[in-house]
Parts: sequence; C-alpha cells; structure tokens
Amino acid sequence: MATFAQRMQRIETRAAAFVPPTDEELAAQLGGRLRMPGLVEIEHRHPLHLPHGSCAMDTLCRPDLDWLTGDRPAGAGHAPLVFIDTETTGLAGGSGTLAFLIGIARVQGAALVVTQWLITRFSAEPALLQALLDALGCAAGSEPAAIAPRPELVSYNGKSFDLPLLATRLKMARMGNALGGLAHHDLLHPLRTAFARRWPDCRLQTAERLLLGLERDDDLPGHRIPGVWADFVQFGEARELGALVQHNRVDLLSLAALLPALGRVFVEPGAPMASSTTPVPQPLPDSASIARMQRRRRRPDRARAHLIAAQPALDDRALLELADLHRSRGDWSLAVPIWQRLAEAGSLAAVESLAKYHEHVSRDLSEALRWCETLCRAAPADPAHAGRLRRLRQRHERRGALFG
Repeated sequence: MATFAQRMQRIETRAAAFVPPTDEELAAQLGGRLRMPGLVEIEHRHPLHLPHGSCAMDTLCRPDLDWLTGDRPAGAGHAPLVFIDTETTGLAGGSGTLAFLIGIARVQGAALVVTQWLITRFSAEPALLQALLDALGCAAGSEPAAIAPRPELVSYNGKSFDLPLLATRLKMARMGNALGGLAHHDLLHPLRTAFARRWPDCRLQTAERLLLGLERDDDLPGHRIPGVWADFVQFGEARELGALVQHNRVDLLSLAALLPALGRVFVEPGAPMASSTTPVPQPLPDSASIARMQRRRRRPDRARAHLIAAQPALDDRALLELADLHRSRGDWSLAVPIWQRLAEAGSLAAVESLAKYHEHVSRDLSEALRWCETLCRAAPADPAHAGRLRRLRQRHERRGALFG
C-alpha cells in the first residue's frame, strides 16, 4: 500500500510531465475558436448529400415526424429540429455530475451543422449553459423565449439522462430551466419498440452498425470519456481531447441519420435496412410491437396497414396482432383464417380466440366446444378455460335437449 506522500508524489510527477495548452492553443488544436475564457466552440458542417454510414441525410431537409409523435398541432411539423448530445463527468446523474461538452446539430441550408462547446475548467459551466440557451433561442429563465417556431429537441436516451442533467445544472446555476418547455423526441424509445426483441442491445453504436451500416474506426470508447477530460483538467493532458470531440460529433451525426432510418422502419415495413460492412443478415423489425405502439396512439388503421404490408415476414405475435385488428373492425373473414393457421401450429392464444369467436359470433357451439376442449387439454390449470368449458357444455346440452 502506497503512503499518502507516495501517492501525492506520483500525481505531482504526472502533472509535471505535461505542459497544459492555453485556451487559445487548445481551441486551435481542436479546430475551433475561444468563445470566452474557459469555453471552446467548435463547428463542423456535414453536407446533406453525403451519407452517414449507408444512410442518406438529405431527408432531414423535410423531416416527417408523424410516425414518431402521433397527432401533432397544426404547423408543428415546421418546427426546426435540434439534435443534442452531452458528454459528462459520469453516468450517475444528480448534482455531482456535470456536462463538460454539449453538442447540437441542426440543418442549415444544404448542410447539417454540428456545434460543440467544451469547457476547460469547472468555472466555465455557466458560460457553457448560456451558449446552449443562446443557440436554441431560449432565455435564461423558466420558459423558452417567445420565438416562432420553437425548436424541437431530438436525443438518444435524453429523456432519462441528458435533459434531466441539463435541467439540474441550469437550476444550480440559477438559470431556471428554459429547456423544459421545448418539445423533445427521444429516439431510444421507438428504436426499442422496433428492435429490443431482435438485437442484443439498443446502444447507439449497435444501431449504427445494424441500422445505419456504420462501423467506427479508432473511436474513443465511451467509458473513457470522463477520464480523458479529468486528465486534462487535473494534469493538462490534452492529447485525446480531439478524439473526445470527434466521438461526440459522430454521435450527433448518427442521431441525425437515425431519425429518417427509423422513420423508414415504421412507415415502410419490409423495406431493406442498411447493411454493415460485414454482410450478415440483419434481424427484421418487431412489427407486432410497432403495431401496438400505433394502437396505443389510437391509430389502429396505421397499425393494420403496417402489418398487412409486412405480412410475408410476420411472426406469430404479429399475426395475432393483425388478427385482433381485423376482429376489432369486424372483418371475421380475415381474422378467422389467421387464428386457424396459428391454432394448428400450436398457438393457445389463437385457439382461445377461435373458441370465443364460435361461441359469441358464429354461434357454432360444437366448434366452440371443440376448440375449448383443446385449450383445456393444453392448459388444464387455467380456471377461466375450465369455466368456459363448463358453460359451453351446459349450453350444448340445453340446445340438444331442446332440439333433440
């Protein structure tokens, strides 16, 4: 065990090994400018005609968020989109975590302009937050400034992490929460809807590889980012700050590319997805979960249209969802064949639906009884099935006595 003096000696030796750059030198090194002491601003333009991975970016000029947001107020579709991502001192959140790098991306003309702000010291955090508010057209108060139209934020896991963290830091800096009134779309949630059952995880880099066809080369691992900034603040070690800024920039480009790519998954079922550099067949989206999301938003017609378009590739869950949508419209001629096919393949949910259909709709008690007996043999411990079987037998016996 090293003594306290030995540990301090190691820290002093390490600190002496680096000559920390000045703010001006660091800004030049990162290809940016010094906005004010302690705050470096970097801007990068990505022409929209250039793809990110294998996905086109030009659709960002006319983004369609209807699949993502459900019913929108009139004119809301014209609000400018601002993609946002932060790099922080940790993932725990709370008052002990701060964002030392904030990046945003927005369409300006024929380019996606990425703007990043990096602080070189803790005391520059209020300037960092103010730079963000200025870029979004927000006042440093409790509500967004009265500008028209207000921007809408797009993030990846921002509802759970980035935006609550920024709200905390704004309050601690006595700047209110001017971000609280802005519309916010977190792409993690629709991506989980479409792929949580298909992919090993739903991290952004997994989406890059499987949906955008992007493989990062020489990327700074995310778990090292807090340490890189801490080494710079403590010891003046700036050699990896460029890689840190580049990591955040690629995150923002991927976030922007993910919006139209996910929209295509939701709006164009069956359309081929981007392939990665390794030609491995990619899992299809979870059409059943996509349809259920549309039903929760009271859009059953869209859910039904999605499943019909994707029907050749539907699994049992999606087929049951489609049959239930047919049932809700009274299209029994479409629902019953799906249930029969699935019941013959062993689906108990389909067997139960057939028993209910023949009991309440076709009034064919013999068929209802047959399917209910099949259900009870497969799940004998279910009291609901046993109760239905008793009821059907009694009705069948009464009918036989009446017409026998």
